[in-house]
Amino acid sequence: MTDSEGLFTVAGSTLGTDSTIVLNGTVHGRIGSAVDGLFFTVQLTDFDRAKHFGVAIRATWSNNITGTWEMYLGMGNDSAPVNDGGVYFSSQLDSTSSVGGGDYGTQPTTNQSTTDARYLGGMINYRSDRQDGSCGQSADATRTSRAGQNRSVDPGTAMTTNTQFLLVGFGNQNTTDTQTLTGLKVQFQLLAHYGLD
Repeated sequence: MTDSEGLFTVAGSTLGTDSTIVLNGTVHGRIGSAVDGLFFTVQLTDFDRAKHFGVAIRATWSNNITGTWEMYLGMGNDSAPVNDGGVYFSSQLDSTSSVGGGDYGTQPTTNQSTTDARYLGGMINYRSDRQDGSCGQSADATRTSRAGQNRSVDPGTAMTTNTQFLLVGFGNQNTTDTQTLTGLKVQFQLLAHYGLD
């Protein structure tokens, strides 16, 4: 998958590709120690750790889904996410939507919540050699009710190159429901230090 296919687009100034995702709870787990949710990744070929201080990611979707499904947006070192190899922020997808985050391989530490979230956005920060935590926010359809996520801790695995993968993932806490998420759109933006973009 490239950044112009599937879930991802960087074309123009608005969110692009509209996707529908069927989530099977008997198949997909969570981003916890087994890291066995449903994950999509795309390599950011222009990322430069000497130039960029962060990556902003935002998403929107059209419906709640029952059960205990959650969505993850993150950045990591590998095309298939591994424990301690990246960080993410997250939102639950049912009517009471807690926002959270953590390192890959840890379940979300949830913070505030909103009702019927339709937006999730945030930023992955960078140190010189690794992701430097994440911060995120969810919001309802009118953006009048918002929920914030505290900063996650730094992952233990350092970057060895500029190779970084954006992650969009889905997992469930304890449901076996099959649910369909509609109207999903995702966009990202590399954030450079002043004068370097």
